[in-house]
Amino acid sequence: MITMLKNTKFIVGLMALFIAICTVFTAAPAYAVEDAVNRGPLNFILEQENKDGINYRKVFDQLPEDIRVDLMIETEQQYNQCTSKGSYSKYYDCQCIAIKFLDKRIEIGPDMASQHIIRDVTLECPYPAGIAGISYQKCEDMFEMDIVGNLEEFCTCVANSISKNFSARPSMHSQYISFLNGRAMTECGYQEEQRNYRKLEKERDIYR
Repeated sequence: MITMLKNTKFIVGLMALFIAICTVFTAAPAYAVEDAVNRGPLNFILEQENKDGINYRKVFDQLPEDIRVDLMIETEQQYNQCTSKGSYSKYYDCQCIAIKFLDKRIEIGPDMASQHIIRDVTLECPYPAGIAGISYQKCEDMFEMDIVGNLEEFCTCVANSISKNFSARPSMHSQYISFLNGRAMTECGYQEEQRNYRKLEKERDIYR
């Protein structure tokens, strides 16, 4: 009975939301609803459960076609914006953002602008593996000639530090990322590496 009440409440909420939102969104495109919801990230989202444990696909199958399309068009737009912003998708999990955007839109209705929803949900969706990967590559490119010791070990330390600290407090401001890079380099012994590098250069000069 509790499950039935949750499902009913969820569906009624969705219907009310999109009766209001239909006046905001443009008309749905002519392609079939299956094309809108069964491709790329949208199909993945529909296989998830919302915070009440209700499967999205089961709920969507009970909604009118135009409402389903409108909702998924907006969610797809947010996913595509995330994946198209250069390195943005290396720092944030775009599927996580799409899922949480969908949850938030259903929860609060059509009145809040999408950019405000995105601002909130991105804080919940850092991508630690992606952050570590791009940070390692940048470190390797920058310090290939400067590290006397083990470059792989140093850059792994830097990448893990940046990933950990960014995930704890996500922000794409360039000054903040520069700060995290500097902090990681200090934690991973860059100053000692610099001293070793200068010492090695002096020794090379002696034998030139």
